[in-house]
Amino acid sequence: MPVCIAGMHRSGTSMVAKLLHLCGLSLGRPGDLMDPAPDNPDGFWENRRFVAVNDELLEENGGAWDRPPAGRIEWSTHRSRRLRERTADMIGELADLEPWGWKDPRNSLTLPFWRELVPDLRVVVAVRNPLEVAASLRRRNTMSLDDAMRLWLAYNARVLEDSTGEQRLITPFGAYFVDSERALRSVLGFIGLDPPKQVVSEAHVSVDAAMRHSRFTAEDLRRSDVPARVLELYEELCEEAGVERRRGDRACAG
Repeated sequence: MPVCIAGMHRSGTSMVAKLLHLCGLSLGRPGDLMDPAPDNPDGFWENRRFVAVNDELLEENGGAWDRPPAGRIEWSTHRSRRLRERTADMIGELADLEPWGWKDPRNSLTLPFWRELVPDLRVVVAVRNPLEVAASLRRRNTMSLDDAMRLWLAYNARVLEDSTGEQRLITPFGAYFVDSERALRSVLGFIGLDPPKQVVSEAHVSVDAAMRHSRFTAEDLRRSDVPARVLELYEELCEEAGVERRRGDRACAG
């Protein structure tokens, strides 16, 4: 089944996409993938064509990646209908590269559009402690804590609203630094990808702990001055991810 990798920016979507690609998931033709950058030296693993569609959808609805549209994403205008037709052709081209998928945090905001075009879509949602996300956005975008929390809440709330538990898998960023093979195999099982054991082993050891620049626990989040809804939603996401309570701080937030 096609795979859509979503989640708030700076939540591990690039890491998850890379691991799945190493295990055999096509993310598009090499020339379509974005190049690494100083803020993501290991690569974004984003297909430029899919990102362009998401940006156009958000712009058409009066938003952007850092300004989620207030209402639901609509694509009923003439311009949006043409975008839909163009995107359907693009998806048809990628279907030849099975198994295939794409990664873009913006998918969290535009998921209904993609689900209409790909009804059997599997959604993998990377989730990270909101404080770690805020710290990363502060370094990269000089973004305030309030703005980071607003975005974290919007992205995660939208993706939950627009998918069911059967259609999605929550994969916690922190889990890859506790037991990366277990975290990766959970995603592989969900998307129906069964690469050789050696391939999985080589993929999961590529997780580099040095790339993780911030570390906060669930208790840090409870003691912080973040909106109550952020804490509630984070705990809901961790619970859906099946994080054991005794390991919760390490695997989900840790």
